[in-house]
Amino acid sequence: MATVSEKLKQGDLHGAIGLASEAVKADPKKFEHRWFLAELLILAGDDDRADKQLDTLITLDPRFAVAATPVRQLIRAETKRKQFFDEGRVPDFLDGASESLQARLEAFVLLRDGQPDAAGEVVKTAECSRPALSGQITIDGNCKKFDDIRDLDDITAEVFEVLTHTGKYYWIEMSQVKSIEFQSPKQPLDLIWRKAKMVVTDAFDAEVFLPSVYGSQKDIDDLARLGRRTEWVGEPDQAVTGTGGRSFVLDGETEVNMLQIESLEF
Repeated sequence: MATVSEKLKQGDLHGAIGLASEAVKADPKKFEHRWFLAELLILAGDDDRADKQLDTLITLDPRFAVAATPVRQLIRAETKRKQFFDEGRVPDFLDGASESLQARLEAFVLLRDGQPDAAGEVVKTAECSRPALSGQITIDGNCKKFDDIRDLDDITAEVFEVLTHTGKYYWIEMSQVKSIEFQSPKQPLDLIWRKAKMVVTDAFDAEVFLPSVYGSQKDIDDLARLGRRTEWVGEPDQAVTGTGGRSFVLDGETEVNMLQIESLEF
């Protein structure tokens, strides 16, 4: 019989949750079982159930609050992110939204209203004013210089989505960022929230979390939720958005999955 970890490696997220739930029922007070279940529920987008599992851990032993509270704050940040993609709630910005970002938000509103062609016209205008960003990227220990980078999703093309331990959900313009150093994945949550040290010009140098899976998550399968598959919605003249694993493009031709990236410098 497959273990929880084996199910996860196979991309069977719901199967892994089933086994993890059985483990919790068999030993309700065991920290590792309930923590692992909470992580899997977050991967599946079931944030409310995950938060309840973490709350139960704290109730069982208040000392677990040290580990659980930061994750609960990230769940709150992720909830705000989902409210943007599902309801249109605007993210936080460091210094307000620039004209270019306002255009991306306008395109998103048009998409939500079922006007992909009009949204395409807006993102074309925004793309014309988007500054090319040069720098270097590290993948598998190899550094590669680039003259431009952008997210392949037309709505988030020139921003990094950022979650914080204070429960905030930011859009930070790529042009404001000096560097990002990602930590290697160590636990299931690292598959969807990449922990990183981010340095932002005239703003902060701090540990943050960057979502590696796109925000539109309705009706997606387990492989997409785990970032192992990406599908694109939209025609060439429309605003194109992604579901599943986040990808960037270097110099308009080289596609890079976010999970591959070790560091970025601008």
